[in-house]
Amino acid sequence: MAEEFRTEWIPGYGPSFWESKQVNRRLTPSQLLEIVQKHTEQEDALLTKANRFFFTDTNAITTATFARYHHGTIQADLAALADQAVFPDQAVFRYDPVFLCDNHIPCSDTPYRAGEVRRSEFQRQVVGDLHRRKVPCIVLQGSLE
Repeated sequence: MAEEFRTEWIPGYGPSFWESKQVNRRLTPSQLLEIVQKHTEQEDALLTKANRFFFTDTNAITTATFARYHHGTIQADLAALADQAVFPDQAVFRYDPVFLCDNHIPCSDTPYRAGEVRRSEFQRQVVGDLHRRKVPCIVLQGSLE
């Protein structure tokens, strides 16, 4: 989409971080916080170069959901960053609109992914969190083309 709109985009920072820092296929809660901080920093730097639109692969809400899914809890600092993605006093979401890939859209099979069964469980948690925060999303379905 960034190419189509001739603008900037940023991939998720988590996968490259995971590849270099994981232990037994896991990251610690503090490492997940570090991912969000670095990703947000990179977003802010690229945002100034964007042409009307800016696309990002993930955000603090997704990483917070990942933390809850794998650790059963979300570190307070990470939860605060996820909450900052929604500006309640302005009723504005930092990411607008939100496109959410349906489970039927294929994703790359990488070591940090947890498989198709867990993908469905994780997807339900992401959708639930977006609904709880009253963040509308557009679910993308069909082929990548």
